[in-house]
Amino acid sequence: MTDFSVRYFEDNDSSNWDLFIVNSHKGTFQHTRKFLSYHGERFLDRSVIVEDGGKIIAVMPAAQSPSDDKVVVSHVGATYGGVITSTSVYGEELIDILDKVCRFYNQQGFVELEYKVTPSIYHDTTDEDELYTLFRLNAQLRRCDISAVVYPDSRLKVSSQRKRSFKKAIKAGLTLDNNFESITEFHAVLSDNLAQKHDAKPVHTVAELLDLKSRFEKNLELVVARNEEGVVISGVLFFHINNVLHAQYIASSAEGYDKGGLDFIFESQIAELETLGKTSLAFGTSNEESGKVLNQNLYRFKRQFGSGSIAHQFYLIKL
Repeated sequence: MTDFSVRYFEDNDSSNWDLFIVNSHKGTFQHTRKFLSYHGERFLDRSVIVEDGGKIIAVMPAAQSPSDDKVVVSHVGATYGGVITSTSVYGEELIDILDKVCRFYNQQGFVELEYKVTPSIYHDTTDEDELYTLFRLNAQLRRCDISAVVYPDSRLKVSSQRKRSFKKAIKAGLTLDNNFESITEFHAVLSDNLAQKHDAKPVHTVAELLDLKSRFEKNLELVVARNEEGVVISGVLFFHINNVLHAQYIASSAEGYDKGGLDFIFESQIAELETLGKTSLAFGTSNEESGKVLNQNLYRFKRQFGSGSIAHQFYLIKL
């Protein structure tokens, strides 16, 4: 496989791109054009398609860096990116493909590629050939985040604090509501959380989350905890990513923290993983300042559920 070609993605490639992602063992819904297109014109798309004899063998979602037009990122609008391949591509072939992708970008005037690795936990089958490929291409590790992950079949010891909080939630008469119509109430709690703790706003607006839900009905799930008066006091927006239930947004009011609202949600979801067809629950990263700061209190909370961890790696390739 030496005669393959690299070219930019075009709008009329969308259906073939998404079909390729669905059939790949490494693809997730966040790699699809259906997901990436919800950003609209926010980013200048620089995604590429790799073909062999007119057949797609790899794709890479990417966009031009908003801060530097000489840098291409895979992908600015997604948590992770990287090259997604067919099952027949591995080893030296993958090295050859990414090398030619880099040469293509260089010919287009770019000088750096920021490469966000998709953690293999999100693959249908573990495949970390790209980590070896990045090593071979002298990529530099520029950032590393960590995410706590619970595997029910090999769960570590749950802390006594988490057990007590779960019991408090039951004693407080909290109820769970699994309905996306609660998104406005949840978003208000989330916004208040971020404003108080980080002087920040949620990345997604309510309208954007509703748009994503309409695009991916089965991939977004909102679970909230309500007090006895029916008020939302805690909530988690989950992404269903292949075999993983991923906590994308976690929020709680002061009352929610006091009454164990998040413990109630997470324990209920961990108990439902097998029914949901999932092997694990990922709590998301706990890093700040491009990975150089670990929010130890937040990370401790997540690890206390009996979690292990996975790394989210970001590389820089000089073109």
